[in-house]
Amino acid sequence: MTTRDAVNILASTLPEGVSLVSSPGRTADEVANKFPNQTLFIDSMGDVVPIAMGLALGLSPLPVVALDTDGSHLFGLSVLATLGAHWKKLSNLTVIVFDDHLYEGAGALPSRLCSIDWSMLGRAFELPISAIGNPDQFQSVLAKHNMSGTYCIVGVNNPTPVGSCSRTIDGIESRYNFVRHIERITGHTILQPCIKG
Repeated sequence: MTTRDAVNILASTLPEGVSLVSSPGRTADEVANKFPNQTLFIDSMGDVVPIAMGLALGLSPLPVVALDTDGSHLFGLSVLATLGAHWKKLSNLTVIVFDDHLYEGAGALPSRLCSIDWSMLGRAFELPISAIGNPDQFQSVLAKHNMSGTYCIVGVNNPTPVGSCSRTIDGIESRYNFVRHIERITGHTILQPCIKG
């Protein structure tokens, strides 16, 4: 399964109005094709899950999905302790990590030189991490949990190297689009011109 395949499966499952937080690189390009205005695109590694967790706590019970990659996720493993402490309150958070064992944006260097038992890592923090190996498993896990309290590592294999970014928006425009999305789903105004007296 490629990253594109996984994002397509996700697109067929997500409830309306869901908010997404995406890691950079290939994942962001694929997500931008499906969810350009309801995704906050993060340009730094290791920050996707912490930001998505904060959004999920603030937007509860509205659904939030963190779309991370193995390289980015490994940069931010310190979040697992906090995530584990709050997991029971985060039934509206879904964490999906696309794992191709590479730092694609850094010349396809390996993201690790040893194997990782993701489920065992999850147990250390009382997190129900599932390892997914094929599209049927991915669809089954998403359907079973109905996008609530899901934490899975999805094995992907992308036969072509990552190309140049195909997104037409940068992080600043992404932020404004995302804030407008949050305003729509919550009915609250967040950004407005300052009032000068």
